[in-house]
Amino acid sequence: MATLKEHIDEIRRKKFSIGGELNPLMEDLHQAMKNLSAELYAKDVHFLMELIQNAEDNEYPEGVNPSLELIIISEDITGNGAPTTLLIFNNEKGFSSKNIESICSVGRSTKKGNRKRGYIGEKGMRLLMPTFRPCQSYSDQKIFRKHCGVGRLMPSFWDTLKKGRKQGVSLHSLSSHGKYILNSSFDTEEYDDVLNFLDVEPVNSEWYAKCIRSSNLVLGVAEEDYLELLRFIAENWVSSFHRTDMKNVPLLKYVGPDGDVVLCPISNITMWNGLSMICMSTESRHISWMIDWNREFRRVTDRYFMPKSTQEAIGCFSKRGTLLEWLQNQVKVCVASAYDFAVILYNSLKGDQQLAIAYVHFLYHSLSQHHLTKGNVDSLCGSIPLVDNYGHVITQRNGVLVPANGSKWVELMGANPRRELGYVELGENYLRPATFAGTITKERQLMTFLKIHVAASDIPDISPPNTELSAAYAPLTKKNAFLLLDWIHSLRYMRNLPAKFLTSIKMGRWLKISLSGSPEYRPPSESFLFNSSAGDLLQDESVMVDIPLIDQEFYGNGINNYKEELKTMGVMFEYSEVCQYVGKHVMSLATSSALTKSNVFQILNFIKFLRLKFLPANEFIHSIRDGRWLKTSCGDRSPVGSVLFDQEWRAASQISDIPFIDENHYGDKCLKTNKGYKLPSDCFLPNTDWDCLLKVFNNDFPLIDEDFYGTKILSYRNELKQAGVVVEFELAAQRFSAVFKNRASSSSFGRERVL
Repeated sequence: MATLKEHIDEIRRKKFSIGGELNPLMEDLHQAMKNLSAELYAKDVHFLMELIQNAEDNEYPEGVNPSLELIIISEDITGNGAPTTLLIFNNEKGFSSKNIESICSVGRSTKKGNRKRGYIGEKGMRLLMPTFRPCQSYSDQKIFRKHCGVGRLMPSFWDTLKKGRKQGVSLHSLSSHGKYILNSSFDTEEYDDVLNFLDVEPVNSEWYAKCIRSSNLVLGVAEEDYLELLRFIAENWVSSFHRTDMKNVPLLKYVGPDGDVVLCPISNITMWNGLSMICMSTESRHISWMIDWNREFRRVTDRYFMPKSTQEAIGCFSKRGTLLEWLQNQVKVCVASAYDFAVILYNSLKGDQQLAIAYVHFLYHSLSQHHLTKGNVDSLCGSIPLVDNYGHVITQRNGVLVPANGSKWVELMGANPRRELGYVELGENYLRPATFAGTITKERQLMTFLKIHVAASDIPDISPPNTELSAAYAPLTKKNAFLLLDWIHSLRYMRNLPAKFLTSIKMGRWLKISLSGSPEYRPPSESFLFNSSAGDLLQDESVMVDIPLIDQEFYGNGINNYKEELKTMGVMFEYSEVCQYVGKHVMSLATSSALTKSNVFQILNFIKFLRLKFLPANEFIHSIRDGRWLKTSCGDRSPVGSVLFDQEWRAASQISDIPFIDENHYGDKCLKTNKGYKLPSDCFLPNTDWDCLLKVFNNDFPLIDEDFYGTKILSYRNELKQAGVVVEFELAAQRFSAVFKNRASSSSFGRERVL
């Protein structure tokens, strides 16, 4: 039998034409081997896997544990000029003749049919077995290590590493975490049997935490790849990571106080109060809004939001269900709705003046931009802290007043009338323009919002206190008078206005009236309102009593729209009330003995006027009939029981003490005038000095009838003056002036009078 060497030499000579005749098929075999090796060993370390496969195929002596060693030395023991030599040691039985022939052939592997026994060689090519494993280095330097120091990675993590590598993430320290990592070309399902045979085990769970912590995988990859990393952790959390240092690795992104993206470990997410530090929005349309407003409250909320890009990527992530379940239930990230976020901000205010004002701006813009509903806002506004005019943050209140600046209540009352009742007067900060979260609020833009949702009140919507309205005791401007009327109008729903408040309005001298054309201020309870012509007529005829008519020239026709409110204040509108007023005044004069003979005739003329105008005189007569103001033969008596003497009473007067009206006092003479018979005190002596004035008033003044008495009447000037007739220009001018003012205020001048 030939020796092994002789066998090998024969193969070299016959098959490969080494030391013998040239084999014509040698060139074809060489080309086939070249192409096949290029296909099999495209990767520079693939030959190592073939060596391992061959080691598995080998046969070993009984009782011997198979071993494979691979050693690189710096000597060129082959003499081929290589800088190093790879030595392979394997304790197999050795090659048989058939093995030698097989390795030198194509398609004639001795392991054919032995796949079930663990043979995994390919294409019939076999090499010697290495003892070292190729490791992933991500550098030009190739690394080989014994199997006991090499570990495998989960396939999905390899995907993350490869994507990170392409995006510039440095992975040079991949094998510096207590384990060298098997080259990714070998760490595949294809080689599971071999790697299991060689006892190459997966790295432990702590290795992943070290790897992520030492690299820039979290911030260095695109959002989608970042989410794949989180998904990898999420899917293996319960089985591998929840008890490891992974919880202390900065994994979760959030927007920091300065707008930068910051990382937080899972272990730090839950705060001392059990709430989550990191939040995300339930709806993508709220993301930017929440992040921007959260920065305004960053000093107090201790809450932060995931970056917008991260939250939007989660919304598009194919496995977002798995990821969100882990984030919410395991990591405890707060997933907040718009209203949840508003409550978070509300709970963080803590009496801070600036934040309390900012929160109102937040609610206003949140409502206007449809992030919050009206119902959301109303529920939050019911108890929000408010900043008062002293800068104090008020949390308990019974009502709210708008800021004093520009308010109606300060115009009319001057001070907060309900402070003692717990009404908050808002500070002027609510009026000023401001910018929060990049959103501008214009000057006074919050006022309508505060009135609707915080119930900030102003006149006429304030419920009056049961105190006197001090402003009512002084004249009110036209603007404030109508403001008061509007206030009373809005309070009609109240059956009974506060007594002190209403009394002060009724009795205060704030209402402008006209007395014979002269302006004055009177209480509403002493004032009248008629249409202008009727008022002037009554004013003219009641010469002994000035009727205080509301000055319609001052207030304008708009005052007539508030008749119900004026009645509530005590203003009088009826003729009967005028008559009672005149009668009451007459009786006060009678009581004080100030009622003159002329006054008595004025009373009688007034009654005559009412009847001529078909106006009821009964109220006036009833108001004066019992007063003791009429001089009689028995002294001052009331008209009731007094008798006007004529001849029919002469006999009776001789036998009884009848109170006849004192004709000696009142006289029985009147002068004939162009207006009929009048008392001397009502008459004017014709005079060329005032003829032009008389024409202006269309002969409204009673002139002594010169045609009846003749021109001789003019010679009795002094006597007529003593009787009360107006004979001098100065006194006549005063009478004309009073009538002129009444006519002018009533706009009763026609074109012909002006001319």
